[in-house]
Amino acid sequence: MENEGIHSRPHPAFFFLELICNTFKASAQELFLLVFFVLLGIVIFAALVYYAERLVDNPNNQFDSIPIGLWWAVITICTVGFGDLVPKTYLGMVVGSVCALMGVLTIALPVPVIVSNFAMFYSHAQARSKLPKKRRRVLQPHEIKTAPVGGRSTTAVLLNSLGPRTAKSSSNDLGRAAYVPDAKRDTFTYYSFALK
Repeated sequence: MENEGIHSRPHPAFFFLELICNTFKASAQELFLLVFFVLLGIVIFAALVYYAERLVDNPNNQFDSIPIGLWWAVITICTVGFGDLVPKTYLGMVVGSVCALMGVLTIALPVPVIVSNFAMFYSHAQARSKLPKKRRRVLQPHEIKTAPVGGRSTTAVLLNSLGPRTAKSSSNDLGRAAYVPDAKRDTFTYYSFALK
């Protein structure tokens, strides 16, 4: 088995964790709007159920304050429904029904956008995993040269630092070649010369 070092494939758990993190980053605006509308609905329905239960004479009223209504609204919008707080009046039941429907719709609306972002990132990751891995040539320390100040561009230094190129001369002897910058034309001239 070949040791690929740092280019080896990560553990599948990290792959999916990265995928989910990228999905949440791409869907941040939709998630922010979801939280905003859920909080807005919680506050509105807490006040509505508090006043709906106060309109009719109700000796079994469990909603003594709006903060208690906030707890009920959180549980109802998230469709958990513990049953510890229940509206007793018909108007309170209507508010509770609308609150539950609003919770389902509010939570369900951004889900397709998040799912499409996840599908896009997943398909990109699958396509990337099927691409062949690029092999890069590692330069040795003696091949790396710093760019001189006087006139040669960085590209010329990099091209020449890759080492001499071999070329066949007219007499079929191995030769050397180099790219040399031409300052007048701002180009590179390819020179090859025979080795003896």
